[in-house]
Amino acid sequence: GLDLEADRALLEAVWQRVPRARIHLDANNAFGHDHHAAMRHLGALQGVGAGFWAVEEPLRPGRPEATAAIGRALGVPMILDEAVCSIADLHAHAEHAAEWIVNLKVSRCVGVLRSLALVEQAQAAGWGIIVGAQAGETSVLTRAGHLAARAAGSALRGLEGGLGRHVLAWEPVAPSLAYGRGGWLDLAEHPLSSRGWGLWIDDANDTKERASNA
Repeated sequence: GLDLEADRALLEAVWQRVPRARIHLDANNAFGHDHHAAMRHLGALQGVGAGFWAVEEPLRPGRPEATAAIGRALGVPMILDEAVCSIADLHAHAEHAAEWIVNLKVSRCVGVLRSLALVEQAQAAGWGIIVGAQAGETSVLTRAGHLAARAAGSALRGLEGGLGRHVLAWEPVAPSLAYGRGGWLDLAEHPLSSRGWGLWIDDANDTKERASNA
Protein backbone atom coordinates (compact mmCIF):
# COMPACT_ATOMS: atom_id res chain seq x y z
CA GLY A 1 0.00 0.00 0.00
CA LEU A 2 0.89 3.68 -0.01
CA ASP A 3 0.09 4.34 3.67
CA LEU A 4 3.46 4.05 5.38
CA GLU A 5 2.11 4.12 8.93
CA ALA A 6 -0.46 1.41 8.15
CA ASP A 7 2.24 -0.76 6.57
CA ARG A 8 4.55 -0.19 9.54
CA ALA A 9 1.82 -1.14 12.02
CA LEU A 10 0.97 -4.29 10.07
CA LEU A 11 4.60 -5.37 9.84
CA GLU A 12 5.14 -4.73 13.55
CA ALA A 13 2.06 -6.79 14.38
CA VAL A 14 3.32 -9.73 12.31
CA TRP A 15 6.76 -9.64 13.92
CA GLN A 16 5.24 -9.51 17.41
CA ARG A 17 2.94 -12.43 16.67
CA VAL A 18 5.38 -14.56 14.64
CA PRO A 19 8.95 -13.60 15.63
CA ARG A 20 10.45 -16.25 13.34
CA ALA A 21 8.48 -15.15 10.29
CA ARG A 22 10.07 -14.96 6.84
CA ILE A 23 8.30 -12.06 5.18
CA HIS A 24 8.27 -10.82 1.63
CA LEU A 25 6.28 -7.75 0.67
CA ASP A 26 4.02 -7.61 -2.38
CA ALA A 27 3.38 -4.02 -3.46
CA ASN A 28 1.14 -5.02 -6.39
CA ASN A 29 2.52 -2.21 -8.59
CA ALA A 30 1.42 0.39 -6.02
CA PHE A 31 4.17 2.91 -6.83
CA GLY A 32 3.43 3.12 -10.54
CA HIS A 33 6.52 4.47 -12.28
CA ASP A 34 7.97 6.31 -9.25
CA HIS A 35 10.91 4.16 -8.11
CA HIS A 36 12.18 6.93 -5.82
CA ALA A 37 8.91 6.84 -3.83
CA ALA A 38 9.15 3.05 -3.72
CA MET A 39 12.69 3.18 -2.30
CA ARG A 40 11.72 5.73 0.36
CA HIS A 41 8.64 3.80 1.45
CA LEU A 42 10.23 0.35 1.46
CA GLY A 43 13.45 1.63 2.99
CA ALA A 44 11.46 3.01 5.92
CA LEU A 45 10.03 -0.47 6.53
CA GLN A 46 13.40 -2.21 6.68
CA GLY A 47 13.89 -1.14 10.29
CA VAL A 48 10.63 -2.73 11.48
CA GLY A 49 11.34 -5.97 13.33
CA ALA A 50 13.73 -8.02 11.23
CA GLY A 51 12.48 -6.31 8.08
CA PHE A 52 11.73 -8.41 5.00
CA TRP A 53 13.71 -10.67 2.71
CA ALA A 54 12.26 -9.68 -0.69
CA VAL A 55 9.88 -7.28 -2.44
CA GLU A 56 7.42 -8.22 -5.17
CA GLU A 57 6.29 -5.90 -7.99
CA PRO A 58 6.75 -2.41 -6.51
CA LEU A 59 6.34 -0.78 -9.95
CA ARG A 60 4.13 -1.27 -12.97
CA PRO A 61 5.48 -3.84 -15.45
CA GLY A 62 7.92 -2.63 -18.08
CA ARG A 63 10.46 -0.92 -15.77
CA PRO A 64 13.24 -3.52 -15.38
CA GLU A 65 16.06 -0.98 -14.89
CA ALA A 66 14.15 0.96 -12.21
CA THR A 67 13.05 -2.25 -10.47
CA ALA A 68 16.65 -3.48 -10.41
CA ALA A 69 17.72 -0.14 -8.88
CA ILE A 70 15.23 -0.62 -6.03
CA GLY A 71 16.60 -4.09 -5.32
CA ARG A 72 20.18 -2.86 -5.26
CA ALA A 73 19.30 0.08 -3.00
CA LEU A 74 17.43 -2.11 -0.52
CA GLY A 75 19.84 -5.05 -0.78
CA VAL A 76 17.01 -7.58 -1.22
CA PRO A 77 15.78 -9.79 -4.08
CA MET A 78 13.09 -8.43 -6.37
CA ILE A 79 10.23 -10.82 -7.14
CA LEU A 80 8.68 -10.49 -10.60
CA ASP A 81 5.08 -11.57 -11.06
CA GLU A 82 3.04 -9.66 -13.65
CA ALA A 83 6.26 -8.33 -15.18
CA VAL A 84 7.33 -11.75 -16.51
CA CYS A 85 4.82 -13.61 -18.68
CA SER A 86 7.22 -14.68 -21.43
CA ILE A 87 10.84 -15.60 -22.05
CA ALA A 88 11.32 -12.18 -23.67
CA ASP A 89 10.21 -10.52 -20.40
CA LEU A 90 12.68 -12.65 -18.46
CA HIS A 91 15.56 -11.71 -20.76
CA ALA A 92 14.67 -8.00 -20.52
CA HIS A 93 15.13 -8.12 -16.74
CA ALA A 94 18.24 -10.31 -16.89
CA GLU A 95 20.04 -7.46 -18.66
CA HIS A 96 20.00 -5.44 -15.42
CA ALA A 97 22.05 -6.35 -12.34
CA ALA A 98 19.83 -7.43 -9.45
CA GLU A 99 18.93 -10.54 -7.49
CA TRP A 100 15.83 -11.66 -9.36
CA ILE A 101 13.16 -14.17 -8.38
CA VAL A 102 10.35 -14.97 -10.79
CA ASN A 103 6.86 -15.83 -9.56
CA LEU A 104 5.42 -18.14 -12.22
CA LYS A 105 1.69 -18.87 -12.30
CA VAL A 106 0.82 -21.71 -14.67
CA SER A 107 -2.57 -20.12 -15.41
CA ARG A 108 -1.00 -16.78 -16.36
CA CYS A 109 1.87 -18.31 -18.33
CA VAL A 110 -0.59 -20.11 -20.65
CA GLY A 111 -0.12 -23.65 -19.45
CA VAL A 112 2.35 -26.24 -18.26
CA LEU A 113 4.70 -26.39 -21.26
CA ARG A 114 5.31 -22.64 -21.39
CA SER A 115 5.73 -22.57 -17.61
CA LEU A 116 8.35 -25.33 -17.79
CA ALA A 117 10.18 -23.39 -20.52
CA LEU A 118 10.25 -20.34 -18.25
CA VAL A 119 11.50 -22.47 -15.34
CA GLU A 120 14.34 -23.71 -17.53
CA GLN A 121 15.30 -20.19 -18.61
CA ALA A 122 15.13 -18.85 -15.04
CA GLN A 123 17.40 -21.67 -13.85
CA ALA A 124 19.87 -20.93 -16.65
CA ALA A 125 19.94 -17.27 -15.57
CA GLY A 126 20.57 -18.25 -11.94
CA TRP A 127 17.25 -16.85 -10.71
CA GLY A 128 15.16 -18.08 -7.83
CA ILE A 129 11.68 -19.38 -8.64
CA ILE A 130 8.34 -19.13 -6.85
CA VAL A 131 5.51 -21.20 -8.31
CA GLY A 132 2.51 -19.02 -7.64
CA ALA A 133 -1.25 -19.46 -7.86
CA GLN A 134 -4.37 -17.41 -8.42
CA ALA A 135 -6.91 -17.15 -5.61
CA GLY A 136 -9.50 -19.91 -5.85
CA GLU A 137 -7.61 -22.30 -8.13
CA THR A 138 -8.88 -25.85 -8.19
CA SER A 139 -6.69 -28.88 -7.56
CA VAL A 140 -6.12 -29.20 -11.33
CA LEU A 141 -4.01 -26.02 -11.28
CA THR A 142 -2.49 -26.91 -7.92
CA ARG A 143 -1.24 -30.14 -9.51
CA ALA A 144 0.02 -28.26 -12.58
CA GLY A 145 1.97 -26.05 -10.19
CA HIS A 146 3.54 -29.14 -8.62
CA LEU A 147 4.99 -30.07 -12.04
CA ALA A 148 6.66 -26.66 -12.31
CA ALA A 149 7.84 -26.79 -8.70
CA ARG A 150 9.49 -30.19 -9.16
CA ALA A 151 11.18 -28.93 -12.33
CA ALA A 152 12.51 -25.87 -10.43
CA GLY A 153 14.50 -28.12 -8.08
CA SER A 154 16.95 -26.23 -5.86
CA ALA A 155 15.92 -22.89 -7.41
CA LEU A 156 12.48 -23.15 -5.77
CA ARG A 157 11.90 -20.39 -3.19
CA GLY A 158 8.18 -20.81 -2.59
CA LEU A 159 5.05 -22.70 -3.64
CA GLU A 160 1.54 -21.26 -3.59
CA GLY A 161 -1.85 -22.87 -4.19
CA GLY A 162 -3.14 -25.95 -2.39
CA LEU A 163 -6.17 -24.23 -0.85
CA GLY A 164 -8.69 -26.74 -2.19
CA ARG A 165 -11.87 -26.81 -0.15
CA HIS A 166 -10.51 -24.29 2.32
CA VAL A 167 -11.84 -21.73 -0.18
CA LEU A 168 -13.86 -23.79 -2.70
CA ALA A 169 -17.36 -25.12 -2.08
CA TRP A 170 -16.85 -27.68 -4.85
CA GLU A 171 -13.91 -29.33 -6.60
CA PRO A 172 -14.22 -30.98 -10.04
CA VAL A 173 -11.58 -33.58 -9.21
CA ALA A 174 -10.44 -35.82 -6.37
CA PRO A 175 -8.42 -35.80 -4.26
CA SER A 176 -8.74 -32.17 -3.20
CA LEU A 177 -5.11 -31.06 -2.83
CA ALA A 178 -5.26 -28.76 0.18
CA TYR A 179 -2.63 -27.85 2.75
CA GLY A 180 -3.22 -29.28 6.18
CA ARG A 181 -2.22 -28.19 9.67
CA GLY A 182 0.98 -26.17 9.70
CA GLY A 183 0.74 -25.47 5.97
CA TRP A 184 1.88 -28.95 4.91
CA LEU A 185 0.76 -30.95 1.89
CA ASP A 186 2.32 -34.42 1.79
CA LEU A 187 2.82 -35.15 -1.90
CA ALA A 188 3.80 -38.74 -1.04
CA GLU A 189 0.14 -39.30 -0.19
CA HIS A 190 -0.89 -37.98 -3.62
CA PRO A 191 1.83 -39.10 -6.05
CA LEU A 192 2.00 -37.93 -9.61
CA SER A 193 1.16 -40.64 -12.10
CA SER A 194 1.27 -41.01 -15.87
CA ARG A 195 -2.52 -40.92 -15.96
CA GLY A 196 -4.32 -37.71 -15.05
CA TRP A 197 -1.57 -36.39 -12.75
CA GLY A 198 -2.97 -38.60 -9.99
CA LEU A 199 -6.40 -36.90 -10.14
CA TRP A 200 -9.75 -38.15 -11.33
CA ILE A 201 -13.13 -36.60 -12.11
CA ASP A 202 -15.18 -36.65 -8.94
CA ASP A 203 -18.52 -37.80 -10.36
CA ALA A 204 -20.01 -38.45 -6.93
CA ASN A 205 -19.23 -34.94 -5.73
CA ASP A 206 -20.53 -33.48 -9.00
CA THR A 207 -23.83 -35.30 -8.52
CA LYS A 208 -24.19 -33.97 -4.98
CA GLU A 209 -23.43 -30.44 -6.15
CA ARG A 210 -26.00 -30.60 -8.93
CA ALA A 211 -28.62 -31.93 -6.49
CA SER A 212 -27.91 -29.16 -3.96
CA ASN A 213 -28.32 -26.50 -6.67
CA ALA A 214 -31.52 -27.99 -8.10
